[in-house]
Amino acid sequence: MNTFNQSKKREIIIKKARTNIVMGTLIMLLFLTTQSILSQVCATGVTLTSQADVYNFVVTYSGTCNAVDGNFTITGTNITDISGLSFIQIVDRGLQIISCNITSLDGIQNISQSGFFRLRDCPNVISANLPSLTSNGSFYFLNNPNLTEINVPSLVNSNGNRLDIVNNPILSSIDLPNINSLSNGIIITDNPLITDLDFLLSLTLVGTSVRIEDNTLLNGCCFLQNYIDGLLTIGGVITLANNATDCNSIIAIGTACNLFDLDGDGINDEDDNCPTFANSTQIDLNNNGIGDDCENSSTINTGNDTGGVGINTTNPHSLIEIADGDIFVNNIHCGIILKAADGKCYRYKPDRIGLLVGKEITCPDN
Repeated sequence: MNTFNQSKKREIIIKKARTNIVMGTLIMLLFLTTQSILSQVCATGVTLTSQADVYNFVVTYSGTCNAVDGNFTITGTNITDISGLSFIQIVDRGLQIISCNITSLDGIQNISQSGFFRLRDCPNVISANLPSLTSNGSFYFLNNPNLTEINVPSLVNSNGNRLDIVNNPILSSIDLPNINSLSNGIIITDNPLITDLDFLLSLTLVGTSVRIEDNTLLNGCCFLQNYIDGLLTIGGVITLANNATDCNSIIAIGTACNLFDLDGDGINDEDDNCPTFANSTQIDLNNNGIGDDCENSSTINTGNDTGGVGINTTNPHSLIEIADGDIFVNNIHCGIILKAADGKCYRYKPDRIGLLVGKEITCPDN
């Protein structure tokens, strides 16, 4: 298991995102007020289907306006250059780039507001870089064979509609910060090189389903730990399949995203044979599961593993040893109480499918 402390990383990102929400809302209100005063509409419902259409639009409107009312669609295999569109700053509804042969998004880099953004079937785009975009409802990145990164660093407090990231075979980096809600769901499939979805850690609401499938290197789905913890509401079905191990089920996510390293030695507490004393080598010469650094310490009580009570044996090898038979706890309110490395105590009882579930309790020795 990766020893990187994903839980602490998740907590830091969540706190940062929530701190930004209030400031982001104020900034967005100021931005929208300013834009409503300064925007000048070029045209309504614009569709450019050739390079000639792009040039004619630039010649007609450049320097006279900065907004498109309705959808702004750029589609056509002979479109290779949209750099002249840099005077556009606002798209009232959807900004769509479909089946174009452009190599970059230079030309729409100054757009700060749109209803949704779609990049689809563009074989030569390497970077979806939208540095000025602060307000956007939905994102669709579909079937872009050479897309390596999605970068929308200025996105602020986005309460959007939908997120689809589908079939981008060499996409490895995604920066879509401060997405707080998606009312119409998430589909992230067939992106074999992405490794984490930490950009979704600020999510608090998904209105419908979440589908994350066939992302073979994807191990970081810790935003769904917020669902487990009750910090994220999801209104539909969660589908996880054919991702890397730590993102293939809710149980796997719960295990991978709750990692702690109390002594800071790079070994997670549940795997550490000496969780309160830094021992990165994990040396255990007698192979009893307790690190030698702890056993040899004069200040750490590692317990007594010999000379205790034997049941069906006269030679117990631990404090309690049962040589033959079961332990039967007949009271549904009782279980097994264990103390964790941080001193907290948990009572473990089986759930309805037989998995042990721990609930924190006051330690009996308190």
